[in-house]
Amino acid sequence: MTLIEHTAYPRLKRTLTPKELDQIYTPTPAEVFLAHRTAKGPIATLGFLVHLKVFQRLGYTVATSDIPASIIEYIAACANIPLSSRDLTGYDDSGTRRRHLPLIREALSIQPYGPPARKAFLRVMVEAARTKDDLADLINVALEELVRCRFELPVFGTLDRAAHHARAVVAHGIYRQVEHCLSEETRTVLDALFEVSPTTFWSAWQDLKRDPASPTLTHMKHLIAHLVSISEQRQLLAPDLFAGIPHGKIKQFATEAKTLDAARMREMLPRKRYTLAAALLCVQPPRLSMIWLRC
Repeated sequence: MTLIEHTAYPRLKRTLTPKELDQIYTPTPAEVFLAHRTAKGPIATLGFLVHLKVFQRLGYTVATSDIPASIIEYIAACANIPLSSRDLTGYDDSGTRRRHLPLIREALSIQPYGPPARKAFLRVMVEAARTKDDLADLINVALEELVRCRFELPVFGTLDRAAHHARAVVAHGIYRQVEHCLSEETRTVLDALFEVSPTTFWSAWQDLKRDPASPTLTHMKHLIAHLVSISEQRQLLAPDLFAGIPHGKIKQFATEAKTLDAARMREMLPRKRYTLAAALLCVQPPRLSMIWLRC
């Protein structure tokens, strides 16, 4: 699961400064008036006002027990309600909070989370996944769209699962595109990369992934032979193999391929195996050449 701290998902701070309380949680006269007009009794009034300000800050609802006492007591003082956080212990269980939430959403002009919200953020997530690979980036894109459209935010786990789904949808679409463009001859050549010699326990895949050694004459000869081999394999790839796919995405596939050995590559679906191998073939030679140029 993606760490929530790596995203822009809003969370309550456990410790707030007087300045933060003043800037974020001070209710306006109109909000205090709305709370008194909507709720009956001081406990319900304070509960409404607290959840109004917290919802306004976060964009989603939380249990009263999850709200720091300092926030509750600050809002109570601002509204001249002589209660403490302990007085709201039964607010959620009474059902009053459930009746207040639709009114709070209406006051903040926020639509409840549901299928329209999910459709909206999934659309932008999938679009972003065409160029971005980091799950936190996809979650942040979804958050921006939900806030822009004035939707209530879902629980973080919902966004995290959706980010995994969006990334997988885009990746599998690319896998299918690449597989469709490969000839049988090219597939055979790519599959041969993962055949391990029974005597040397070495594969062409290891050759493809290896970094160049120190710049000696012998190593230079090996490098040239290596690059020629890669060049010959690249010539089997259709020029439009990755047409319409951002170069950054191709590099991401190549980076993933670099971390996998021949056995792991053989175990995956052919369409994914071909895509990762082709991506590495496309980006590997320039990288090796640059390393030698720096030597």
